[in-house]
Amino acid sequence: MNRIYHCRSKKMKKDINIFLVSDFHYTNEKDLKNYHFIIEELEKNKPNFLFLGGDILDSATVSDEDLLLREIEKWAKETVVIIGIGNHDITIVKNKKTLYYKNESFWNKLKKIKNVVILDDDCYEEKEFRIIGITVPYSSYYKNKNITEFLEEHIKKYDNQKMNLLLIHSANFLYSEKSDILLQNIDFVLSGHNHNGMVPKIFEKIMKHRGIISPSKKLLPSYVRGKFKRYNTTFIISGGMTKLSKRSGLHFLNRFWNHELTKITIHSSDALYKEVL
Repeated sequence: MNRIYHCRSKKMKKDINIFLVSDFHYTNEKDLKNYHFIIEELEKNKPNFLFLGGDILDSATVSDEDLLLREIEKWAKETVVIIGIGNHDITIVKNKKTLYYKNESFWNKLKKIKNVVILDDDCYEEKEFRIIGITVPYSSYYKNKNITEFLEEHIKKYDNQKMNLLLIHSANFLYSEKSDILLQNIDFVLSGHNHNGMVPKIFEKIMKHRGIISPSKKLLPSYVRGKFKRYNTTFIISGGMTKLSKRSGLHFLNRFWNHELTKITIHSSDALYKEVL
């Protein structure tokens, strides 16, 4: 399923096209069949960037990881692939406990692929815009450690002279009373993590931006999908490729949800179009 969004930035002199895909939760070779449509869409549409919004892996250690790397390499032959890191990418489950672990071997192999950029608290910059990638720490996902100072350190250092896109796996950490100040120089936030709030497509109009349940098991969470504005910043939240990870034990139910690809066009200041939220 494709979602299509049009936005505008006065800082841009030409349009930019972005594909956003999040929450693959790759486990093994069997999952690859779900990704074939991505290369077809890339070949057809030729976007400027493909953003992978985190949770590429279901666990930091997976089988058949080289097959996934080959698939990403195919995408990188079509466009620049910008990768953010999610909580599943840096954790493993051992004795029913979620522990921090980063598979450096996998990420080092990924870095070597031409046209792949991993934004692990880093920035990709061009003349008119920058893409800021933030990796939310393990302690904030699983130990409820306050993240405000961390976000301030990694966001507020960027000025507003260019269009700023923030790629962060979970935008939930940006919905606080200080966010209006924190995001004052951020034009767009692109994110995933919430798995569409587990809302089937037929109920989305009724639920609007709300979900049924969040990954942290919060009932009726807000802002789990779609495009909306907060603090003068445009948020675009991917519903994700996978809704139920293997860790949940319910991954066989994924057949009842669509795999989501979000197509985003950010129009230049001169472009004529009607922006619909």
